[in-house]
Amino acid sequence: MSQLIFFLGEFLCLVVFHIQRCAGNKAAKSAPVDKSAFFFIIPAMCDLGGTSLAGISLLYLDSSIWLMLRSCLIVFSAILSKIFLKKRLYFFHWLGIFIIVAGLSVVGLSALLDDISAGGSSQKDKDLVFGIIFAIGSQVLNAVQFIIEEAFITRRGYAPVQIVGLEGLFGMILTSAIALPILQYLKQENTLDALVQLKNNWLIMVFMGIYILCSMLANLFSVSISQVLNTIQRMIITSSVQTLFLWGTDLFIYYVVSTTYGEPWTKYSWVEIIGFVVVSLGIMIYNSVFKIPCLYYPSKQEEEEKKPLFTQNTVITTNTVHSVNTEV
Repeated sequence: MSQLIFFLGEFLCLVVFHIQRCAGNKAAKSAPVDKSAFFFIIPAMCDLGGTSLAGISLLYLDSSIWLMLRSCLIVFSAILSKIFLKKRLYFFHWLGIFIIVAGLSVVGLSALLDDISAGGSSQKDKDLVFGIIFAIGSQVLNAVQFIIEEAFITRRGYAPVQIVGLEGLFGMILTSAIALPILQYLKQENTLDALVQLKNNWLIMVFMGIYILCSMLANLFSVSISQVLNTIQRMIITSSVQTLFLWGTDLFIYYVVSTTYGEPWTKYSWVEIIGFVVVSLGIMIYNSVFKIPCLYYPSKQEEEEKKPLFTQNTVITTNTVHSVNTEV
């Protein structure tokens, strides 16, 4: 049910898009409105599947661990960008990816050590591994989603607000027609009971409205970043900032508000910090923020000259490609 509400928030962006077109907004009026919009059912499916897997994994992982594991999205996005968007990766990019993977391994290790020190059972250990696998699987689907979004923005001229709205539209259809009936049949969801709760509790209605608004704005801002940054840089901003903010909030809630909620500091939290620092180092190396003297880094002019050329025979044509191209 929550996923349906989330897609409803995204769908409202489509309403905003048509208001912009009626108001004469240049970006909205120049955006294509044709049959190619049906291709957005693919990122909508990825969004639904990725969010579902992520929600399941969150049942078995601390929120800070869960968010740090989301950094593997950078790895999958880089690989898919090279395959499908024809971006070129230099050695320092691959080195950054390797360091990110190493850091994520340390983060996963910290979760296992915490579980062992707490005297976790073998079943709990399996659940933890299960949660990690599902968290990584969700990021594979999200990487596919973001690559498709970047392709449609940079090569077809779709407006970010239009993309979010179309994904919300198809997401609502998929959730209502497929996901909810299946969950209802498996007795994992009770849609009628959820609707009754919404009707009888005004506070839930208020929070639902806030959730719809936040989902609309969060997705709109996230996709809008693709207009000025590529997919990899977009992942860096969302993953690093979210991780620090959420972990700090969890610690604050646990020690200041209530120990019932939040996340405590454990003796293996230092291992988690080391993992986060390693991941951050990998991110900086990937983006040439931290340059290693013995490695070759292309100049901006070289990057411009090595951008792939798209012709009229290309499946998705483009006027401008602003993504950063790198090469081995």
